[in-house]
Amino acid sequence: MENDIYSLHFTPGSRISEIDLPARYGVSRNTIREAIAFLIAAGLLVKVANKGVFVRQITSDDVREIFHLRGLLESEAIRLIVQSGTVPNDVMLAAEKLGQIEIADVKAHAAADIDFHEALVRSAGSSRLDRLYGAINAEVKLCIFQSLAFLPIHQNNAVSHMQILQAMNENTPDRAIRLLAEHMVSAIKSYELAYLVKESEE
Repeated sequence: MENDIYSLHFTPGSRISEIDLPARYGVSRNTIREAIAFLIAAGLLVKVANKGVFVRQITSDDVREIFHLRGLLESEAIRLIVQSGTVPNDVMLAAEKLGQIEIADVKAHAAADIDFHEALVRSAGSSRLDRLYGAINAEVKLCIFQSLAFLPIHQNNAVSHMQILQAMNENTPDRAIRLLAEHMVSAIKSYELAYLVKESEE
């Protein structure tokens, strides 16, 4: 169901009816109820009193808050990784993979971009940081996948990631964190502009 939300099988703002879902997923209604409760807690679905459950529709305000929090957590990951003395190979491989994907392959590029940021946090080796990041990561993905239809992929993503890693390898965490902050601010501005254009066309 989560993947169906990201792929826009369930479109932003659409109502989720637990009656139709057992047949789609081959599970009981109780399992569907549990899944819906989980996805509400993850921020992918919203429950509206007396109306039902709906796919959360991301706004530019949501993007600002979610990406700001994402940046704070990833900055801590950078600090911990540099402090450890070694940038794990997983992060380097994730950055290289993104650089090999054509911009035109929008979904693959978005997935690889997400993989890089997840690898960055995972490689910090902090279970608490992992849990905190996991608490917002579903909403990060929702921001990205809901916007693919109207927000062009940022062509500088791969370069930005490599610059961050270079600063980490050079043992300059402050510079790496500054580059990450610039990366996040650039992303937020792109989202805000895309949402303005989208709203003007509706």
